[in-house]
Amino acid sequence: VANAIHAWQEKQIRKHAERGKGVNPVLVAVLTALIIGGGTFTFKDKIIRFIEPAERRYHHAVKIYDNAVAGLDFNKAETASVEALNIADEERKEWVSPSLVRVIDLYRMTGRYKAADQLSDRLRALEEADKKDVFKGEQKGLASLRNLIASTDGDKDQIEDYCYQLNDIAVSYMDAGMWDRARTLLEKTIVLAKEGLPENSLVINNLVDNLAILDLKDNHNEKYLDVKKKLEEAIELRKNAAGRASAGLFPTLEALADVNRRLGELDQAKENALEALGIARNTYRPTSPQAAEAKCELAEIYLAQNQVPKALSTLNAAAASLERSSEVPETLRARTFILLADALRMSDEADKAIKRYEEALNILAEVKEPTEQELLLRADANRGLGDMYSTRIRKNDTKAEACYLNALVAMLRSPAREENKVLNLVGDLARMYRSQQKTEKIRELYEMVEHVDKMSGKTNGVIEDMLLLAEYHRENQDLKMSTKYLEDALSLAQSFYGFEGAKTAQISSALAHTYMLTNDYKQAKSLAEKPVELIRSDNLVGSLDRAAKLKIFSTYARYLDHSGDKEKMAEIQKEIDEL
Repeated sequence: VANAIHAWQEKQIRKHAERGKGVNPVLVAVLTALIIGGGTFTFKDKIIRFIEPAERRYHHAVKIYDNAVAGLDFNKAETASVEALNIADEERKEWVSPSLVRVIDLYRMTGRYKAADQLSDRLRALEEADKKDVFKGEQKGLASLRNLIASTDGDKDQIEDYCYQLNDIAVSYMDAGMWDRARTLLEKTIVLAKEGLPENSLVINNLVDNLAILDLKDNHNEKYLDVKKKLEEAIELRKNAAGRASAGLFPTLEALADVNRRLGELDQAKENALEALGIARNTYRPTSPQAAEAKCELAEIYLAQNQVPKALSTLNAAAASLERSSEVPETLRARTFILLADALRMSDEADKAIKRYEEALNILAEVKEPTEQELLLRADANRGLGDMYSTRIRKNDTKAEACYLNALVAMLRSPAREENKVLNLVGDLARMYRSQQKTEKIRELYEMVEHVDKMSGKTNGVIEDMLLLAEYHRENQDLKMSTKYLEDALSLAQSFYGFEGAKTAQISSALAHTYMLTNDYKQAKSLAEKPVELIRSDNLVGSLDRAAKLKIFSTYARYLDHSGDKEKMAEIQKEIDEL
């Protein structure tokens, strides 16, 4: 354009010169400036793409996204996230996955579930494509192992080598969250290993250990009693084969301590964590990353027991040993900082706690392809910051909401999430919205979590989400919708927990209560009666705390009060008084 204008100007000058006239230089300058300026404005995006490096543009868009989400400016965040995805698609393959994750998170935050699901499908396909070479290695390794075992002169060392290679591939699948693929590979390898190796082989022990640990990671529906049983069997198998001080016991003892903690068996959890710590100190060294990991598990148990000084002492020792070690996984460092921050928060040391949470998030921000554990750690750090900004001392509702939302979307990305932690986080956000009188946002929040749980097949999560939605509609005087959600939750609980499950009993009683609110005592009768009979007969599968039992008995008492059965009423009232 500039060259064309310049040629035209020269032609005009010559033309006017021939007639004895000159072109007004001011007019030429203004005209040139207008045309160049207009061209620059029209093609500015292409010019910027040509001049500014892709990396700088990508990271600039990511920064805008982060700041926009922190300020709850979702329109600005969407523009930035889409721009980052477009740059990634055009320029750099390794940026595509994190860019997709940002857009998915944003769509979930803003209730656009279908769009988020479509991008999730694309993300899964991309991750599978990246693993094609690994899949080929898996098939080749299995074929070689089969041939080696089938041959009469199969060498034991070679068989073990192939088993270890396949075990490593399975672990890489576990890290990538490809649970089904990992499980299938481990099961196939165990079958082959048992054909070609002695029963007490440590190789078989390793494979069995990883299969048991996988059951904890790939535990959508959190049936911890089943996981606990498998871990205990794996530990017993290894102790028989390699002794009680075997280094291979460390990961399974760690996992068992974690399961004990989730089940509320804190004394057993502490015992297993201490045993794991003893193995780490003796087999590795007192300042090893393994010892620090065991200290983190122990500290988490102390925090659950509200023994904050013990937790702080244990975590400070872990942090000090990590400082002296040159080979420390960043995930472990981040976990230590988060637990330290939790302990400091519980000690009312707000500034120190915030600093530690932010340090952990900075470490995790450097991870390009986060594993399940790293996603959950990111959620824990954001949840902690949200708690800090929702307290009276550091009150900042915008920051608190942004931290809670970031924690929630990170948690929902991980199939290994704990439902109790999700419910606590959802409860924090719901309380915040309720105090701000944003009741519609509470419904949107519950529906978003329910949708993700349904898509990821987390049945126990869907049941809890339906109960939240039932409560929401009851609070808003929509008893018809509340009843519908409770009926759906009861049907799902009966198939998932069984007709005699503790959760089924609670939902049955809640549905009876809702029927009575609509004066439908006929429907309420059996629903109110059955849970009480289960508690009295000791046939209840699972356990109920005192508050849950009181609620069930009180609902039945309300029904009996209406029916006028004084004898049964006196009986249930006595049980209520005893509770």
